[in-house]
Amino acid sequence: STVAIQFFIETLLIGQLGGLAGIIFGILIGYGIATALSFAFVIPWEAIMAAFLTSFIVAIVSGLYPAIKAAKLDPIEALRYE
Repeated sequence: STVAIQFFIETLLIGQLGGLAGIIFGILIGYGIATALSFAFVIPWEAIMAAFLTSFIVAIVSGLYPAIKAAKLDPIEALRYE
């Protein structure tokens, strides 16, 4: 249903934004620590892609149940408690 798709897309978007923010902050913090300790900072692209893919999979898994549950709700009943 449309409600399920809306919930699912929202979950994917938030999950991907969180994954991207985590990757960016991880790179910045890693670079800062490596610079402070005079180490070379090298991060493989495979690690970045694995982190992004992991955040995508986690977003899918965590978004399925709420999307299905929201699709089954009666809109009148759902809004009654707002």
